[in-house]
Amino acid sequence: FVSEFLRFLFPALPLVFWIMDPRSNLVPYVSPGFEIIWGRSLPDPAIAFEVFRNSIHPDDREAMFRKLQRQAADVEPGHSEYRIIRPDGEVRWIQSRTFPMRDARGEIRRIMGYAEDVTERKVTEQALEKSEARLQALSDNALDITAIVSADKTIRFITPSVKRILGYACEDLIGRKCCD
Repeated sequence: FVSEFLRFLFPALPLVFWIMDPRSNLVPYVSPGFEIIWGRSLPDPAIAFEVFRNSIHPDDREAMFRKLQRQAADVEPGHSEYRIIRPDGEVRWIQSRTFPMRDARGEIRRIMGYAEDVTERKVTEQALEKSEARLQALSDNALDITAIVSADKTIRFITPSVKRILGYACEDLIGRKCCD
């Protein structure tokens, strides 16, 4: 029942599940989600690791493999974010988690993991960072005092120009009532 359930479940999820032998780099299982996220057909187990390695963005490749080696040696937790390049040239952000499978002596014999496409989240984070940087630049260069005050008249934010105009540091005013 369990294997039948997993055969049904894995293709239905927008994730890639895999199992790897860290000594030989043989990957005996990769779920069908690989074809969707990586944009490549499921590789033969003997070359799956090479296909994976070659798809990692060149700027992320070296750091990613150092991390994988530390994870395989059980020195580092199994969480990574990196970019891949699909065959059509599209760059996608991937988040993955790995879990060691140990034998009776406690040695790592296999590594299981899953990966998901987090590109939309990363694009949103990057847009938010740009927006925050623009807002910070506006705030830092404001000629007038601008503040955000809550309904109870507590100052939640105030521009640095308050120092030049009134002589107060922002941190001295934030959290105080504006009537004070």
